[in-house]
This record gives sequence, structure tokens and C-alpha cells, in this order.
Amino acid sequence: MMATATDLLLAQAQNCLSELIDSAFLDDKDIGGDCLENFDCYDWQPKSTLDELQAKQWSELLQKGMNGDMDGAELTEFLGLTSADGQTHPYFYCIQARQIVNSTPENADDDNSLSCPMVDWRVESNKHLAPADRESVPAEYNKQYSASIKPGNQIGIEINDADGEPSLGLLIEINHGTPALHIDLDGGDNVLHLHKGQGGLVITPDSQFVRFAQAEDDELSYHDSNSLVVRT
Repeated sequence: MMATATDLLLAQAQNCLSELIDSAFLDDKDIGGDCLENFDCYDWQPKSTLDELQAKQWSELLQKGMNGDMDGAELTEFLGLTSADGQTHPYFYCIQARQIVNSTPENADDDNSLSCPMVDWRVESNKHLAPADRESVPAEYNKQYSASIKPGNQIGIEINDADGEPSLGLLIEINHGTPALHIDLDGGDNVLHLHKGQGGLVITPDSQFVRFAQAEDDELSYHDSNSLVVRT
């Protein structure tokens, strides 16, 4: 079963949260430093679920913060024990956001399927850079895709284009006692089978209709004369 609309919205929210906290304009060091500098301006409150030992640790860290003796690692520990019910510095929410992003699988549904948006890695990397530092990329690199991933003993991956049409499919498994990868194009039958073995990587066409030819000299072939293109 694929992800529901709610799952997709949650995944988008998680992705936006991830982009925000990883932005070049949101520097953890600067925000954490401001939190330490203005620590005594806030009405911090401990979580109500703390046990006796944790409550004692929170109180000790609170006093260190009030005295100006707290370091960055202690601040992170303190915020992990602190409740959102009190008055908190924005850095508290940066820490909370990072914990949510790191602990929540992207768009998981009841069948353990995952779905996530994809775009050229250069476009994604540019999002985390200041405008002056961004790499110029061709317009076609901005094509949007989505990946549906089904983990398990056999791992299935389907990459669809912006219109939802299948583009590339992968099945990863252990076959004949060795790791194997099966590849299909445009939602059709498998084109290639790859097995680790014979001292290397065994590449096998799926049928007699699969042909290998010399690849064009472009960025996809890394301008390597040994590159091949597979056609059916």
C-alpha cells in the first residue's frame, strides 16, 4: 500500500523542516551562542516526565547556565530535558526540529513503504548555500522526480517523473547467494541483471532484445569512451 495524502503532507513538512534547519542562513553555532549569552532572560521549565536523577541534572545545568558557565554540549543536554511549556529560546526548537528529522523515517506507511521527492543533487545542494556560492546548473537539472521505496528482504525502488510516470525501477536482493540488482526502464520488464561474482560484477541482459551500444560522448557517459548505452 502506497503512502496516503496525510503521509505525503507529513513527508513534505518533514522535508521543509530539514531544509530549514540545514539552511546556510540558520547557523547552529550562532544561535546556540545567543542562547547561552541570554540564558538568564528565559523562564526555563523542566519536562514533567523527568525522573529524580534527570531532574537533579536539569537543576544543576540550569544553575550553570544562569552563572554563565555552560558550554555548548551542556546546553544541548539541558534543552533535551527542558519543556516547551516554559519560556524558551528559539535554539530550543532548532534542537527539537533536528531530533524530529533524524528520528522520523520519511513518509512511512503501514506497509513500511517510503516515498520521497528527488531532484538533481546539485539543485538540492544549492538550497543549502548562500546565493553567491551556488553552482550554476542547466534548466533541465531541475526536473522533479519521486521515489517509492519498499524495504524488506527484497528491496524495491521505483523512480517516477513529475507526471507520476515510471522512469527507472530497481530490485535489490540476494540471488544465488550473492547481492544482485535488477533494473527496468519506464515501468517495463527488467533490462539488466547485475550480480556480484566471478571476481567482479556480472552484467547480463534480460533477453536477446536488449542491446548494448557505444554511448554518446556527454556528461552522462562522463566523456568516457568505454561507456555503453542499453536499449531494447
